[in-house]
This record gives sequence, C-alpha cells and structure tokens, in this order.
Amino acid sequence: MLFFQESVASSPIGLDSYVVVQYLASRAIVDDLSRTLDLREMFSRSEADWLARLDLPVSIEEMVRYWKGQVDAFFDATNGTIVVKARAFTQQDALKLAEGILASSERLVNELSARARRGTLRDAEGEVARAERRLKAALARVREFRDKEGIIDPRKTADATVALAGRVRDELVRADTELSTLKHYMRDDAPP
Repeated sequence: MLFFQESVASSPIGLDSYVVVQYLASRAIVDDLSRTLDLREMFSRSEADWLARLDLPVSIEEMVRYWKGQVDAFFDATNGTIVVKARAFTQQDALKLAEGILASSERLVNELSARARRGTLRDAEGEVARAERRLKAALARVREFRDKEGIIDPRKTADATVALAGRVRDELVRADTELSTLKHYMRDDAPP
C-alpha cells in the first residue's frame, strides 16, 4: 500500500491528486510500467492461483482490464493522501510494482507542476509586456498633448505628467518585480 501526502482536495494539488488517481487506472501507466517491468510475466506466474493469474497471451486492452483488478487507487480528501493498493503474487513483484507506480506517479506530478510553473511564468511575462505597452502609450499621449497644446502652466503640467508617469511606472515596476520574484523562486524542483 502506497501513501502520497498531499493537501486539501480543492487546491491545485488536490486536483492533481485526482489526475494521479485517474492515471493509475489508465492504459498510460500500464504502458509506462511496461518499459521497466514485465507486467505480463509478473501477473501470469505459474505458482499463482490459476483463477487469479493472467492467462497469456493477452492484448493490451485485456492487460489494462486485468491491471484495474490488481491496482486500486483513491484520493482521501480528509487527510490529503492518495492510497494505492497493488497486488502481485510474490513479495518481490509487489515491491517492484509499488516502486514502479511511485516513480511513474512522481513523474506525472512533476510534469503537471512544470506545466503549471510555465503557465504562471508565461502569464507574468504577458502582464509585464502589457504594462510596458500601456506605459509607452501613455508617455506618447503625454508628449503628443504637450506638443499640441503647449505648456500653459508649467508647474501643473509637470505635476500631472509626473503623477501619470509615476503611476504607470509603479505598475510596470510591480509587474516586473512580480516576474522577477516568480523567476527567482520557481526552480525546476520547486513545489507548485
């Protein structure tokens, strides 16, 4: 039995937990595990009960159907864990199977986390670009107005220009700081 510690179900991690549970009941994990484990051999051992073992040869669809009978996974939202029960006919096979399931699940969670980080970073970069465009447009309008109208009251014009430019620059600095912060703490091994 495997336990993966997670947080509450309504969080992105909780949603990821449901994705992992679905993955553990899919053909994808059978394909992933088949690269390192011989599942057909593991589940068709001659020393196993003939009713419980896998009769060879089998198609991939039959293998997935058999897999679903050997592995149960569910997300327990009350304590934030994914519980996986995997059955095999020998202790060594059960250990190999559990280790394979854990490694495949970790890879999936890491891929989901990396995708989320890339999305957050892309959104922050887009926000910085939009803030830069707004700043440039505002400065161009101020210059255009100043050139068109001339300076009537230099002090009021300067105060208004400084206030407008300051607000736009503050917004740009805030967006740039947020992007810098995200780039600083979001490493490949950082949790989402």
